[in-house]
Amino acid sequence: CALGFMLDDETFYKEVKTCNPATEYVLDGNNIIVDERKYWQWHYSPKDSSFIQIIDEFSVLIDKLVKNNIENKSILLPMSGGLDSRSLFVPLQNRSDLSLCSYEFDGGFYESETGRELSQRFNIPFYAQKIQQGYLWNKLGNIIELNNCFTDFTHSRQINAINNWKGLGDVILLGHWGDVLFDKQADKKNIFYN
Repeated sequence: CALGFMLDDETFYKEVKTCNPATEYVLDGNNIIVDERKYWQWHYSPKDSSFIQIIDEFSVLIDKLVKNNIENKSILLPMSGGLDSRSLFVPLQNRSDLSLCSYEFDGGFYESETGRELSQRFNIPFYAQKIQQGYLWNKLGNIIELNNCFTDFTHSRQINAINNWKGLGDVILLGHWGDVLFDKQADKKNIFYN
């Protein structure tokens, strides 16, 4: 519960399970799992490479993954200024069908700063929204309907912004957890925009 989501196939309910990622399931007539097969397995195989080599490999990989999955689609990229959104921006920065967006809590961190800066430097449309205190109380029914209480939703500021951004892209491209998995954010004073 402290993570905000369940691990493995568990949920808050004994009789309800989630599907594991990269897994194909075979169900019987009663929707009971009779067989499952993983088609991709995470592995950690460290290589003796320099930091620059790893960055170069990552750049090629993310560029390929992003471009292959958004071909012929307009993109809305939520830009927090964190590692994930900045990394996703790089392979997209010269697309004419890219729009940026950001949202921040009233009185919170200035998360729209990076999106606004990139918008100006690259002449990309940018949409920002302040999330007012207490926004969640009027949206609880919508959130419950969307996630059936399977994840924590007390931080779901997206629910406050989603209706304002409909039609701004065929695809919303999101990155998650980079800010959590790495020790620290880049010092905003040392971000390069070119």
